[in-house]
Amino acid sequence: MWQKRNIWAIGGLREIGFKSNSDLLMVLSSQGRGVFDCIKDEKAERDNFDYYMEKWDSDLGIVEGFGILENENIKCGGFEAPDIISKETDDGWTVEIKSEIRPNWQKKKLKADVMYLLNRTTNEKIEIDVFYYGIDRGYGFSDTGNSFVVGTSSEITIWNRARN
Repeated sequence: MWQKRNIWAIGGLREIGFKSNSDLLMVLSSQGRGVFDCIKDEKAERDNFDYYMEKWDSDLGIVEGFGILENENIKCGGFEAPDIISKETDDGWTVEIKSEIRPNWQKKKLKADVMYLLNRTTNEKIEIDVFYYGIDRGYGFSDTGNSFVVGTSSEITIWNRARN
């Protein structure tokens, strides 16, 4: 079953993307670059190289990796580039976003976008988050189908699961 693992503060998040066939997430921000291992729920690498745009192919959304992703090209998106992360897994999980009326922290009822993970095969449904001002960055599954991430302008939320 899916579990919410952590919320990581990311100042000025711009783009996110998974290394192909892995659960390693590249995060690009105004403060530099980071690599997160979404299974271990840890920050695996960090640098302050905020000029990564020099190595950014904005047409393809590809950026050069660093550290454990050295010599890798990672496809990232979500803000300046289109959100390219997969929205479904091979075993039937998908992302569903519904417009709903929800109470906010002041208990005022407001229109919000509510994000769910939905398995169309088993009819399981898990609420991921409520967005009162819209979803402003990238989100989706790793190629392995074992990690799900939501990026906003100030944080990433990592979900993962144990495969049966």
